[in-house]
Amino acid sequence: MEDKGQKNIKFNPDDKKPNKNNEDFDWSKILRMVFGWGGVIIAALIVMQMFRTGDMAEVEITYNEYQRLLNEGKIESAVIKKSEINNYYFHGKLKSEEALNVGTGRTVRTKKIVVFLPEAGSPENIKVWNEKGIKFTFEEK
Repeated sequence: MEDKGQKNIKFNPDDKKPNKNNEDFDWSKILRMVFGWGGVIIAALIVMQMFRTGDMAEVEITYNEYQRLLNEGKIESAVIKKSEINNYYFHGKLKSEEALNVGTGRTVRTKKIVVFLPEAGSPENIKVWNEKGIKFTFEEK
């Protein structure tokens, strides 16, 4: 009885290449495809980072840097968020993008800042913010 669906694979000694079986899988093609697609994905991520138009992340600054910006009148608005019993975070928006020292010796250009204020609700702070024309609100986390 002859099976018509099965191929007869014979090795011809005159051939220079033997017939390939399923056991001889060519992994180099698969690896090239994987690395090729990986390169395309990485390139797309780099392009997305370069042309990102979303809001900049807030940069945490030192209290001294906050004082300098406040005294120079560079803060436009702020949201003061209460985090614990008497701890507050000042989330400020600057009037223009500034190069700021972030405390680690690095300088970062940003328009949004955040700084820890131990007693933000004090009358002295509110008076200074009003004098500087800062629009501010208080929020609880």
